[in-house]
Amino acid sequence: MRLTAVKTFGERLQKFSQSALYNPTETEIETGLFSRFGLVLRQALIAAGILFTILFLWAAYLWMTAQGNEEQVKRARNIFTAAIVGMMILSFSAAITYTISYFLIASGG
Repeated sequence: MRLTAVKTFGERLQKFSQSALYNPTETEIETGLFSRFGLVLRQALIAAGILFTILFLWAAYLWMTAQGNEEQVKRARNIFTAAIVGMMILSFSAAITYTISYFLIASGG
């Protein structure tokens, strides 16, 4: 039942795009250079985000199990700092990349 609803929506969307005089070919949709680059970039950003989240959780675990061991607390703090800085760099780079790609697509480049 759900598959037919999605197919119906897809068919309606196709009819709407054809009525707006936009009819992309299959190769344009699936093999565009920007779409492939965007897909690879999105997957890389997701993988890096998962990595930084795991680092953050690992540092929290180390800190919680330190039991007063200053060396382990210092190690956990360093991991926290690295994970937070990495996450900030990742967020800023993703924002810059998406902004640039938006303007490239909007300008027709």
